[in-house]
Amino acid sequence: MTRARGEDGFTLVEMLVAVALLALIATGIAGGVQLGRAVWQRDAGLERRSAAEAAARALGGLIGAAYPVGGALEGGRPRLLFAGQGSALRFVALSEGYAQVGGLIETEIDVEPGPTGSRLMVWTAPYRAETAGRLSHENMHASEITGGVRALGLTYFGPAEDGVPHSPSSWHNAWAARSQLPTLVAIRLVLGDGDLTLPVTVELVQR
Repeated sequence: MTRARGEDGFTLVEMLVAVALLALIATGIAGGVQLGRAVWQRDAGLERRSAAEAAARALGGLIGAAYPVGGALEGGRPRLLFAGQGSALRFVALSEGYAQVGGLIETEIDVEPGPTGSRLMVWTAPYRAETAGRLSHENMHASEITGGVRALGLTYFGPAEDGVPHSPSSWHNAWAARSQLPTLVAIRLVLGDGDLTLPVTVELVQR
């Protein structure tokens, strides 16, 4: 189609070319925005996972420092200050750098509700034999390991029967009022909407 001299406007071919170019530009812009969003989501996911892994390592480091400190006698045998439940744990550990009195620190790990979701918390205080196992959170120093916690699961591996030589070892949902520490503690930390689960197994070397 040709255009007469002096005639204003566009030909049909010119209009089709312009529409095609606009469609191509719009597709490129939309693709760029989508790519940018995907990169941002990937980076945010990697950052969240990195922070969660750091929290799991910190939790494992705390539990791995558990120390066999004797508590009250039960049935003529000493019971260690190590009270492990399915989602909470109180124990005595070697303090980092042995800065606390005697190099020992009483530690409790638990999940508590917060203003923006559940938080994985640690409460600590210098170990004192006269108050061991009886301190309230108000008398301990509180630290948040991470927020956005959906669940915390703890299981304990050790002898099935306490004080019985050569008793076969197995996994337990609780470990309390025993004369020895568990050999292993398995940690299952679930964050966010349950889409991020971090399993960690810690060996307790102090016997």
